[in-house]
Amino acid sequence: SRKPFVFAYASDSRHAQGGGERRIEGTNAYIMKRIAALIRFKKAAFMQFTGDMINGYLNSVEQTKVEYRNWKRAIEPFAHYFPIVAAMGNHEIVKHSFKGSISIDRFPLATESAEAVFASQFVNPINGPESEDGAVYDPNPHKQDFPSYKENVFYYIYDNVAMVALNSNYWYAPSIKGHPEAGGNLHGYLMDKQLEWLEATLALLDADDNIDFILTTHHTPAVPNGGHIGDDMWYNGNNAPRAVVNHSADGDNLVQRGIIEQ
Repeated sequence: SRKPFVFAYASDSRHAQGGGERRIEGTNAYIMKRIAALIRFKKAAFMQFTGDMINGYLNSVEQTKVEYRNWKRAIEPFAHYFPIVAAMGNHEIVKHSFKGSISIDRFPLATESAEAVFASQFVNPINGPESEDGAVYDPNPHKQDFPSYKENVFYYIYDNVAMVALNSNYWYAPSIKGHPEAGGNLHGYLMDKQLEWLEATLALLDADDNIDFILTTHHTPAVPNGGHIGDDMWYNGNNAPRAVVNHSADGDNLVQRGIIEQ
């Protein structure tokens, strides 16, 4: 109809200082209720929430689900009346930790990865890419080596606006900078298959005469500030950091393009 409408955007509602409802097992229920009430008051059509819903960084799948449930309970009285669409950030990671300093995305990937746990807790479109399997750096073409993108990378359309939600913490290994030999992906690094899907999806949406605005969202800013100029998608301008797949001592299995190129 191209009639004016309002939508809401937010991120980072993990638990905060002060206790009480500001720190309910992983989430800031106090601020989420206030945000949701304001959105309802402003008659927003929908809300896009991109990442760090919970404190996360847990080794337990069940405890991660508890934190997700607390976040959903905080917004439940309002979410019955307008869509709240969630996407992933770095705090949504579910990990395996080794020797105290090595952390990687939890496996089995199909059931216990951060991506799989997130998909089990939310209902999002399934129009995204499959996974990074089949990329030039896939070490085993005949088996699953990467988590699924199902319900953590997707797009949706409201009237004349398309929203493309990406996952800039896919297959995330928090210790990758200090322990590249463990393998995994970097904070803020969009891998090749996701970028290929993004390019194809933007072309598809751009060709649709009913869509006037295309927005992309991912948790890590392309131009960060404050405490995040050393990571996100910038790394102080250093192009060397990148994902590591099937690492070997000679470095042949480093993903080709650095963070700035990507």
